[in-house]
Order: sequence, then C-alpha cells, then structure tokens
Amino acid sequence: MNTATRLAFVAHGTQRPLNCILFLAFIGAVAWIKFDFHEFWKDEWQAWMLARDLNWGDLFGFLYYEGHPALWYVYLKSVCGITAGSGLPETGIIQSVHWLTVAGFYYLLFFRLRFSLWLRIALGAGYFPFFEYGVVNRGYALAALLSFLAVDLVSRDKPEAGGWKSGLLTGAVFFLLFQSEVQGGIIGAAWCFYLLARTSGDGWIARLKSFFHEPAVIGWSLGLIVFVWTMLPNGAYGKSGLPYNIYSGIFPDAAINAFQGIFANTFTIGWIPDTATTGWSGTGLLMGAVVLAALYVLFRSERTVWLTFFVGMLGFWLFFGLIYVGGVRQWGMVMVFFIGCLHLWSQSRAGITMPQLLILGVVLCAQILYSSKAVGKEIRFPYSNARAAGVFIKNNLPPRIPVVAINPFDATPAMGYSERKFFSLPDGEPFSFFRWLDQVYMPPQSELKQFAQFKKTGSLVVISGKPLAPKQYPNLILWKAFDGYNIKNENFYLYTLQIGAAAN
Repeated sequence: MNTATRLAFVAHGTQRPLNCILFLAFIGAVAWIKFDFHEFWKDEWQAWMLARDLNWGDLFGFLYYEGHPALWYVYLKSVCGITAGSGLPETGIIQSVHWLTVAGFYYLLFFRLRFSLWLRIALGAGYFPFFEYGVVNRGYALAALLSFLAVDLVSRDKPEAGGWKSGLLTGAVFFLLFQSEVQGGIIGAAWCFYLLARTSGDGWIARLKSFFHEPAVIGWSLGLIVFVWTMLPNGAYGKSGLPYNIYSGIFPDAAINAFQGIFANTFTIGWIPDTATTGWSGTGLLMGAVVLAALYVLFRSERTVWLTFFVGMLGFWLFFGLIYVGGVRQWGMVMVFFIGCLHLWSQSRAGITMPQLLILGVVLCAQILYSSKAVGKEIRFPYSNARAAGVFIKNNLPPRIPVVAINPFDATPAMGYSERKFFSLPDGEPFSFFRWLDQVYMPPQSELKQFAQFKKTGSLVVISGKPLAPKQYPNLILWKAFDGYNIKNENFYLYTLQIGAAAN
C-alpha cells in the first residue's frame, strides 16, 4: 500500500523544478509536431475563415450552423483584429493561438492538479491531451483548459467557508466552460453536482438554497442561457438548417453506439474499431461494460467522486445518444472529465490499491500507445492533402483564372492554403466557408462554360474531393490529382476546362 500510495500522490515541494522541465518539454514537443508536421484539414480552416471574414453580428448568427458555442470563434475573431494587416502567415497565427491554450491546460496539469510526477507524465502523453487537442487546432483545447481550471477551483473550495475565495473568477470560468463546447457544459454540470454533494446545511432546502447561490452554479446557468441563444437561428445566416447532425435512427441503437463509444473507444482507444464508422458490436459492448465496471472499482473508495463521475457520464451518454452521435474527437472530452475526476479522487489521500493501479495503468497505456501511433503517422504522412493542392494552385494558377469548387465542404482546406477564394455554383459567388448541411450542387458542364464566359476568361479550374465522371464532364481534363495516403483521407482533383472545347 505504501508503494502504491507514493505512486498515486504528489510530493509538492521537491518536484516543482522537475515539473517545470517536463512542462516545457511537453509544450515544446507539441509545438514541434504542430509547426513542423501538422497540415490543416477542413474543420481547422472553417473556424478561422468564419472569424476572419464575418463581422461580429453575422458570426454569432452563423454559429447556429456550426453546432459549437461561441468561445473559440470569439477567440479567433479577436486574434484576427490584432493581426490584420500584419502580413503574418495565417497558418502560423492559428497554430500559435491554439498552442497558447494547449500550454494553458498543460500548465494546470503539471502545476495545479494533484498528481504525482509519473501520473502527470502519463496523462500528458495521452492521445487526447497531446494529439487530438494539442496538435489539431480545434476549440476543444479551450474546453480542456477551462475544465481543468474549473475542477481546480472546485477542489480548492473549503465547504466550511460557505463560499468561494474568488466568486467572480469561478463564475466566469464556469460560464466560459459552457461557451467552449457542449461537452464542456456537461463537465461543468458534473462539477456543480460535486459542489452540491459537498454543500453543508440543515436539510435539503437549506443545502439547495446555499447551492444555487454558489458562483459556479450561477456562472454555469448563465452559460447555458447564452449557449441556447447562440444555437438558435438568428442573423442573416440563421434561416434554415440544424446545428447538429442529429442521429436519424431510433434511440436504442444510438444509445448503444454512444455507450460503446464513450467507454470502449475512449478509455481503451485503439482496441476496437471506431464505433462511429463501424457501429456497435457484441465485443465492443462487452468491453464497454468491462470498462464501466473497472471505473467503478477505481473510484468507489470515494463515494462523492464516483457519483460525480456517474452523473457526468450519464450526461455524455444522453447527449451522444439523443442529440449528436459524435466520434472519437468528441468522445475524448470524456477523458478530460476523467482526469478531473482523478484530481478530485486524489484529494482524499486514501492511497490506491493494486487493482486500482492496474486499472489506471491499462487506461493510461492505451492512451499513450495510441498517441505514439498518431504522432508517428503525423510525422510520416500528411494529415491532409490540402496543403499540397493549395500550394500547387497558388504557384501554378494565375489569379485571373477562377477555381470552381464542386463541394465547398471538401474544397475549403485547399482554398485556405491557396490564399485565394474559390467560387461555388449555381450562385457563382466566391466563398471562404461552408454550411455543414448544404447539399452538394453538381453543375452541368454547360453551366461551367457559362460561368467562365461571365468571368471573361478563356478557361477555369474545377476542384473536387472525388474523381468526376467522364460521361458527365467529357471536356474536363484532369490537371493534377492529390490522392496519396493522408490521415484524414482528404483528396483533391483539379480539372481544367478550355472554353473552346466545352460542349454547349
């Protein structure tokens, strides 16, 4: 027990210099992978182009289509205002501002959350903190940062003191947590439940009264209101569509997928096929049940933490089962929540048994192994073929020759790297972002000819994410294909159309 206890908990003073070294090593490793190897895909470019090209009112109106709260877009929009006209490369700006959020949650992991040195290293090297939220430039890094900060504030509150040391800070953190991701709101609700479980008072009425006056609860509630407002149709872009690709099947099937995804695919990532791609299986469900039982064994020594974990996982399961199926990237927020629960669990200093240590070791080994595989692939292969296609267009196509995108959803990342806007038909307008649920319009060859004539050019280029059928476009000539192996399977095909050869 003593050996296990030393493995489980931090010795505060003596480890701080080493924590500093390891913190710098981790954020330096993330920066190396990000800046030297990572290539943006459509999701990364989309948020930046929205923030860059829409005014504040239209940006908030457009969030209805994104299905994400406002914080990441507000962050990027603020950066756009600061860097406008600077001449700095957009990819460098995006990478840098995202890296700052990554450095923030690594700081909390190494200096604020209550873990021993070996556990900090193991958690920091895991797939979700290091790669999915560290290397890939998405707003989930903000959710991780605020989740860690929120649980740190919760754990440092003294129940007998009757309130928070800094109510304004706590309320702001919980408010912003709900503006980071929907999953951030679920995590915030779980931390509020933990606070309720620790609220003192004579009887439930007194405890509830005290609970609803807590800054965390007030901030989370205001965050919920603002989240709902931003997800409603409003502004010039809020006239149709849905913020989420709601599961089209029956609830039981979606609920089974969600259960398998958040337990088996998240905690033992890489052990079974991706549920979002292949659906649930008997093996996957069995593994999910085993994981749930193992997590109960891990947390059961602290009843409040186990109940908090159960409430949070129930929220995740209902969201992914009823509203949005999600995938590994979204399910990974469960791991962020798990890290917070580990922090709360460690407050008891009750030690860790060998079965608990084994369970924790299996989960951490799965995360580290998958993280190492992801980093290896990132170094050896392009994340997307967008950069190759975009740079080719930038270097080989005169600005006067228009580029028509068959599917704006597919073409956006190549457009970002080309540093020019593409056109979409039938409206013939340039675009720099897309709406997720818009249907793909396949223009006839005659319409492509008419558009080239309208632009007063002798030719145009068509970009597609898939090969185009020769029978449908007999006069399109394949110029260049970018279809080599890439992690996100984003391919690009460039076709040329000479007006003199185009059919009427």
